[in-house]
Amino acid sequence: GHHQLPGKGTDEPVGVQARALDPLAVITAPSDAPPGSLVQLDASQSREPRRFPADTIRYHWKQVGGPPVALSSPEWIAPIFLPDQPGVYTFQLTVSSPIAASEPADFAVNVSEAP
Repeated sequence: GHHQLPGKGTDEPVGVQARALDPLAVITAPSDAPPGSLVQLDASQSREPRRFPADTIRYHWKQVGGPPVALSSPEWIAPIFLPDQPGVYTFQLTVSSPIAASEPADFAVNVSEAP
């Protein structure tokens, strides 16, 4: 008989193409900030090639490194946080449309006293 290799299907190119239409998470933020200053993380440069209405796009932020801080609103396109101590604060952003989610994007903000 004929045998099919596992994991190798005819739909592979389609899968790659579909990924290209998935949302792309892009974070814009200052890479350096002094302690005690508000820092804004901005997801507005993210792309959603299928052009769903803006109000159907979901943003999800979470902190993945550094001293713990609270984000003003983790589901907002541009949340802010207040780092009160030096450290490297790393955040992860995922952008979701009604049918797909982006790969997570990471961004590190280096918080240190000005020299």
